[in-house]
Amino acid sequence: MPFVRRAIALWREIEAESGTRLFHQTGVFYAGDARSEFLSSSMASAAVYDVGLQILDKRSEVTCGLRVPADWTAFVELEGGFVEAERAITAFVEVAKRAGARLLTGTKVAAIVPHASGVEIRAGGETIHVEKVVVAAGAWTGELVPELRPHLAIERRVLHWFADPTGACALSAGFKPFIVEAGDGIEFYGFPSIDGRGVKAGEHDLRVGGASHVDAADALDRAVGVDEVARIAQMVRRFLPGLEGPTSSAVCMYPMSKDSDFILDRLSERVIVGAGLSGHGFKFAPAMGEALAALALGRAPTLDLSYLSLKRFG
Repeated sequence: MPFVRRAIALWREIEAESGTRLFHQTGVFYAGDARSEFLSSSMASAAVYDVGLQILDKRSEVTCGLRVPADWTAFVELEGGFVEAERAITAFVEVAKRAGARLLTGTKVAAIVPHASGVEIRAGGETIHVEKVVVAAGAWTGELVPELRPHLAIERRVLHWFADPTGACALSAGFKPFIVEAGDGIEFYGFPSIDGRGVKAGEHDLRVGGASHVDAADALDRAVGVDEVARIAQMVRRFLPGLEGPTSSAVCMYPMSKDSDFILDRLSERVIVGAGLSGHGFKFAPAMGEALAALALGRAPTLDLSYLSLKRFG
């Protein structure tokens, strides 16, 4: 939780610097069977870190815009919310450029080669010589830093958007991001409509063998199967019957670590890595950037993040 709160504080700083709203602290809606271990552990963690929860007295099947059984546990975690990713990336780029950063867009990094006197970055047909390098290459990290491959995997995920004809699930209507434990090891999650595209929805399949793995990032199959659309559409009908569609779908990758937690560490004196973000890393981006910069510059970190080091893998 300290890492989450540090990230929120830094989102507010970059919002002030960029003049752009990025983080919406809407609260996050959770629901599931009253015996759910996931919900119990979430509530216990909130108690430890003094996170505000609004426990919902469910006298109706419709709670926070979702239709869930009246005997389920439901609550809103009040500090949570969501980040507008595309706007955030634009803000990061603009702030970095103002600080003097050189950006190479549309340029593939072919190799990172450490030497005793520095590091060579081979990209776009040129070789860049630097003293140190921070590698945060997502699903391509294992290709650029082979030493990390034993600790990493790539999962294929599909996201979907559903039309919201009444506007009831729009951010402006107070609709919140949600996580619903749907049963059988499936978490159904989504975000409010913010741009007219509709409600974004997806699933986390927590069953053994439930996720589809990819051998290499460039080998990702980006075609969305009919069965993949049908499966999520069934959940939307179950929990969000007011939606229509779907209107579109997209395939993405989760660069996973072995334990689904981040890796922030020095691989050597000259190579620093931020990897294995496991599908939940972007909201931590400014705090991760701060931590990786501290590692690169040899400074004391703002928070103790030693639990995210490679040492935990033995």
